[in-house]
Amino acid sequence: MATWVGGTLIVAMLIISVALHEAGHLLTAKHYGMKATQYFIGFGPRIFSFRRGETEYGLKAIPAGGYVKIVGMSPLETEEGTHTDADLRAQAAAVANLPTKTQPDERRLFYTYPAKQRFVVLVAGSTMHFILAVFLTFAGLAIGGNLIDDPGASTKVAVICAKATTTDTCPSRGEATPAITAGLKAGDTITAVNGVAINDWDTLRSTISGSPGKTLMLSVLRDGAPITLTAVPEPKATTNPDGTTTTTGYLGFAPQYKPFPSYNVFQAAYHTPPALWSYVTGTVSALGRFPKEIPKLVNGEPRGTGGPAGVVDITRIGGSIARAPESVATKAGSLLLIGAGVNFFVGVFNLLPLLPLDGGHISILGYENLRAWFARRRGRADPGRVDLLKVMPVAYVVVVAFAGLSILLVYAGIVNPIQG
Repeated sequence: MATWVGGTLIVAMLIISVALHEAGHLLTAKHYGMKATQYFIGFGPRIFSFRRGETEYGLKAIPAGGYVKIVGMSPLETEEGTHTDADLRAQAAAVANLPTKTQPDERRLFYTYPAKQRFVVLVAGSTMHFILAVFLTFAGLAIGGNLIDDPGASTKVAVICAKATTTDTCPSRGEATPAITAGLKAGDTITAVNGVAINDWDTLRSTISGSPGKTLMLSVLRDGAPITLTAVPEPKATTNPDGTTTTTGYLGFAPQYKPFPSYNVFQAAYHTPPALWSYVTGTVSALGRFPKEIPKLVNGEPRGTGGPAGVVDITRIGGSIARAPESVATKAGSLLLIGAGVNFFVGVFNLLPLLPLDGGHISILGYENLRAWFARRRGRADPGRVDLLKVMPVAYVVVVAFAGLSILLVYAGIVNPIQG
């Protein structure tokens, strides 16, 4: 049940973020007086719709995004149909000579507005993602605490691996683990190994893994009283990616994790900027690794947390968080922070200079204005708008690539889920 709740909450956050993205385009377009005729969440067959004024609002069957139709946003179309770029240049010239008082619909076409206003409309979608990322980060920290800087594991024993136990921590085995043989119990706190004080899990883990077959004297605190136990880590062979073998020590217990710190609203506000900066570095790193990760998806190689993730992966992670042995507040905060990170990444990704992304339209707008500036400097006429008929083949390739990647990520999320 918890898995479904967590997954459903993640999907709901994604749908809300899509709705807000498109609302950003719609509200800014209406603010400037542009004519927006459609606002839809989803693609494909229409489930329902209603009209308010000149705009039709609705929901479609495939929840893979959304769109707002702002008439004249593409130079290849107007409300009346499809035209060539030459036709539209002539139409724009005619519109410029119309009396201002009449304010015909032709004056409300997207491309007839000043570049600054078009720019605001284009960036409004990603801006909504960034605003949502800030809000969700603050809310996640205020509700669940600092879930960005994981306090990690302690030296306290949480679980002892028993015979024939199979989990990520306890591999299947038919005999007692070295931890059982040594007499370790859940609730014990290991304070030293061979007389050397141990204060953190990383040191304890490296000491155990580096001592296969060696006798270790464990100083343990049990129910407030110190005791000494003798343990011999079992040698465990691991095959490395390069084909070599590494032998490490294994005792067979899982540590207890330290609780996440909780914040009041003022502390949450203080820790929000560092959390947002972690999204910046994480997004840059993820985009840099993206080309190398695609072949792994195709080849079915093991997937880590640093690679691309699809809707199935994110939903699965949400379900894992929901069933984790943490407080409701901690799990709720974790879900909100995942939503924040996803929104930040989508906001940046949407600004990449590729059509049909908003960043592609922004790049063309910038190129048109730069070209017009050079023309004025040389005393020449404004060369006008870019002929998108020449650019559309590239946009079609990008659309096909994105569709293929989306399908691949869904498939990988089902048959080869992210590990770690």
